[in-house]
Amino acid sequence: STNSIVLGTSVTPQDAISTCHAIILYNLLALLNGPSTEESKRSMVSACAASSDKKFLLAFFQHLTDERHKKILLKIDSQDLEKWLKESNDHELLWQYYVAQQKYTKAGVVMWEKATEVNVNISIQERIRCLERSQSSYTSAIATIKNQLNHTDSNNLQDVESKRLLVAEHLDIARLQFQTLNEITSMDIQDQLNIDATQRLKNTLVKVSDLYNDYAAKLNLFDVCLRIMLSCRHNKTEVIETLWRSIICQELLPCKTTNDATYNFLTRLANASLIDEKVVFLPEESDQSLALFESGEWLEQLKSKIEVLGKDLIGKGADYVCPIPFLVSVLEGLRHATQDYHSAPWPLHLLVKINVSFPDLLDAYESIIEREEVTLMGGADPHRRYLSLRSVVELLEEWISAGFSGGNQNRAYQELSNAVVTKSLLSEIDALKSKLDDVGEGREDIQTRLNRVKESIQRL
Repeated sequence: STNSIVLGTSVTPQDAISTCHAIILYNLLALLNGPSTEESKRSMVSACAASSDKKFLLAFFQHLTDERHKKILLKIDSQDLEKWLKESNDHELLWQYYVAQQKYTKAGVVMWEKATEVNVNISIQERIRCLERSQSSYTSAIATIKNQLNHTDSNNLQDVESKRLLVAEHLDIARLQFQTLNEITSMDIQDQLNIDATQRLKNTLVKVSDLYNDYAAKLNLFDVCLRIMLSCRHNKTEVIETLWRSIICQELLPCKTTNDATYNFLTRLANASLIDEKVVFLPEESDQSLALFESGEWLEQLKSKIEVLGKDLIGKGADYVCPIPFLVSVLEGLRHATQDYHSAPWPLHLLVKINVSFPDLLDAYESIIEREEVTLMGGADPHRRYLSLRSVVELLEEWISAGFSGGNQNRAYQELSNAVVTKSLLSEIDALKSKLDDVGEGREDIQTRLNRVKESIQRL
């Protein structure tokens, strides 16, 4: 009889190799997922990683990724793995690998390149996340270099430090860009930008000059303008003061007043700002569509705005962006313009709250008194003179109260003690007393309060 021969599918050598790979990887995963000892698991992984079979290595790497054994994968110190991760274009996994291998400089480069990638839409949030990771990686790299026992690689250290600084600068601006985007969204003013401009803000890293001119300044986001000036260490007194006036006027205007002096003060303030809104002078409260300035309805919102912004700006190495003498002048001018002369010294309390030092505040308040012509506070008018002197007394009382209430370790106490040791504070109090000759109203009250202040200081 004729023998029957059954012909199956052709099996190639490559099929056999692939089958062997699959068997090895199947057993590897069974070992990793089973109750075997950590030593046996490490031994098996090391054996696989040491293979010279490039195709097996690729399957091995991919298998660990697919099966969510990334921690094991990242511990493998292999040039083949590094090359495979680079070619996979998975920045996240490559960065994790470099961090696990303590190759922090390479990790910083990976995230920097991802954050600054052009011609591709990557959300500003994702770019910020990449910059944060890059900065963190460079920080770790610097610490590693410094901790080396025989550290002599100063050039490498300087290179890494310069890279970290570059990342930090970009990160600062990127965060401001994200803040700008959020403000535009919350204020619902997207329609003032074209679609391309909006997409740039959402999905690219915008140059700082463009962020200032094309977005923040254009849309009257004056607080962002100040933050950009802080980030760039841009010291332009006139610009900074104009921005602050504009921030204040945004909360005040439009408004009406029934007082001629208040009208003149607010008009000067508005004209020196970038706000188009005006002040209306109405001898009688006939127009109900405008808020009355003297009602003070604007005060809480203004204080909140300045508190948030001031805390962001003060103590960052560029305090000129938050000019205290200028702010004291304007805010005290607002306080006096309400005609509520017995109100609490809210400008003082506000500036203390944003961490302005008492000596700096004293200098600012005294500078008002010393000016012969003070545009914002009415010059040398006896009544204004009294109000200015009273403000200084309020400051001294607040300083003493803060110093004595918090123990001898708080900042106010230390500042007070230093001022007394140098004899400057007592001399300044005596100088204030000598100025009382120019004051009619309230002279005795100020004299009495200054005496109490001096007695408290002398008990230190």
